[in-house]
Amino acid sequence: MNISLAVSYTSSQHAYNTTGHDPRAAKLFDRAYRNPCPTRFQQWLGRTIQPLLHLDDVLAHGSLNHRHHDGTRAIAVNQIHGTLNRGDDFDYNFRPLKNAIQQRWRSVATAMMHEISLPPIEVIQIGEAYFVKDGHHRISVARALGCDYLDAVVEVWH
Repeated sequence: MNISLAVSYTSSQHAYNTTGHDPRAAKLFDRAYRNPCPTRFQQWLGRTIQPLLHLDDVLAHGSLNHRHHDGTRAIAVNQIHGTLNRGDDFDYNFRPLKNAIQQRWRSVATAMMHEISLPPIEVIQIGEAYFVKDGHHRISVARALGCDYLDAVVEVWH
């Protein structure tokens, strides 16, 4: 099957548009998508949504006055647990919580599956944990695809 992709990138918002989605991207989204309203059976099993950590909650427990840019490097995807602003769209494991983000998620998945280069994510590192400034969809897709590392522009806060 031949799929034609046209990917555009907007630097300020890191927006991606594809004119053709790989059908595998839809299946991958369906598998990753976590409905925030669990069924009665899921409730009976005790399954709940564990939210992403919010950086504001961490800052409420103390100040982090020393900050520096640490360059671009590969970081472990499983160490990314927080966000600055997208806690309602993804759970703690970056599974999508809203069906409304499916289109963009599938666009990113299609690009990644076809090895189209995407910009590095942007994170803040506090201790061993990372909080996402930009790149939530890329992280979610990377986790769904089983990627262990992503390139990231890292800012360290002490």
